[in-house]
Amino acid sequence: MPTGTGFTGTALEPRARGLTDVTFTAADPSGPGVYLVQAFVDGTLISSRTPNTNSGQCVPVGTDPASGAAMFDYPQPCPPAESVDVPVATAGLQDGRHELSVKVIDAAGNAATVLDQTITTSNPLVTPRPAKGVRAQFVILWHWAGTRTTLRSIAVRKLPRHARVRVACAGRGCPRLQLKSATGARIKRLLSALRGRSFRAGDRLRLSVTAPRLKSENIQVTIRDNHIPRARLLP
Repeated sequence: MPTGTGFTGTALEPRARGLTDVTFTAADPSGPGVYLVQAFVDGTLISSRTPNTNSGQCVPVGTDPASGAAMFDYPQPCPPAESVDVPVATAGLQDGRHELSVKVIDAAGNAATVLDQTITTSNPLVTPRPAKGVRAQFVILWHWAGTRTTLRSIAVRKLPRHARVRVACAGRGCPRLQLKSATGARIKRLLSALRGRSFRAGDRLRLSVTAPRLKSENIQVTIRDNHIPRARLLP
């Protein structure tokens, strides 16, 4: 049966973000060789490829009409061992825990799950900055499920002195906000009031920052259906 050893990679590190990977050695010591390596996140296939076609020998020439198994022209078509680098994109995943599994399939169709591990991801939304004027950035963590999206935490960096932050929301699912504008130490309170608030797909959260003698910054965060919100600068 196929095996996998020596697992490393950024996908296995705590709070993985962006495009990560898992590297390991796949082997089929007593079989016809490593044909496919497949990766799954929470049971969904995210990658399936032949790590080494062995100069074309590890490419099927057809399928068996009875079993549907891949057919090859050689008795040992695929390499008996191969170093594998599996990409794992985390940007579209919820922040938190996920089940990552890796399966190795040999040229005879024998399959073995060689990795089954919980990973953690963290891909906060970092808002864009204008080229001039106020250039503050908001770092926002979200949790989404279908049409509902919850703001888990929000922080701001590069905030100018004497800045004022304003918050507004447009859309059918917008929460009521008692505090909508703040300066100085009250900005933390303003942002804290957003934590745990839920929004509906299509809602538009607007964050505005003004400061003396600087051009203001206006950011619109659009809530999306079952996906991380999108942020853009407004004129």
